[in-house]
Amino acid sequence: MARGAARYPSGVVGASVTAPLVSVLAAVLVVAGLQKLRAPAAAADAMRAAGLPAGAGAARAVGLAETGIGALVLAAPSRPALAAMAALYAILACFAVRLLRSPAPVASCGCFGADDAPPSPLHAVFDAAAAALAALAATSPPPGLPELAARAPLAGVGLVAGCLASAYAVSLVLGHLPQAARAYRSGRGAA
Repeated sequence: MARGAARYPSGVVGASVTAPLVSVLAAVLVVAGLQKLRAPAAAADAMRAAGLPAGAGAARAVGLAETGIGALVLAAPSRPALAAMAALYAILACFAVRLLRSPAPVASCGCFGADDAPPSPLHAVFDAAAAALAALAATSPPPGLPELAARAPLAGVGLVAGCLASAYAVSLVLGHLPQAARAYRSGRGAA
C-alpha cells in the first residue's frame, strides 16, 4: 500500500466524520424542540414578530416537528429523515434572517425556550450551514448513533456522550455568545 493511501474501505472515514456531525445537529433540534414544548411563549412571540401564525399551539407544533425530526435522524438517519432535517434547518435559517430584518427589535428568537437570546447573524449562519450539511449527508446517509454504538460499545458510550455534550455546547453558544459579545463590545466602548 502506498504511503498516505486510504486504509479504510470507501465511505468509512466519511461516515465516521459525518455521523457525529449529523447526530449533533439532530440533538440540537431535539433540545430546541423540547424547550419549545416546555416553554412556548418566546417562540410564539418570535413567530408573531415575524408575521407568522403565532400562539402556544403553533410554537409547540414547531417544537414537536423539531423533536420528531431530530429523534428520527438520531435513531435512523435515512435519506428522507436527513432531507426533512435539511428542509427544517433551511426554514429556521430563513426565519432567523426574517427576524434580523425586522424593523422592531426582537427580544428572542425563541429557539431554546425562555432562556434565549435575540436573533443573531451567527444563528442564521449556523442554521444555513446545518441545512447544507444535512442535505449533503442525505446523498449518502451515515449510520445512526445506535448502529455506531453497537459496533463498538465502549467507544460508543464516548461517542454518544460527546455528541450530547457538543449539542449542549452549540445550544449555549447560539443562545448566549451573541449577547456576551454585545456586552463585551459595549463595555469596551465605555472604558
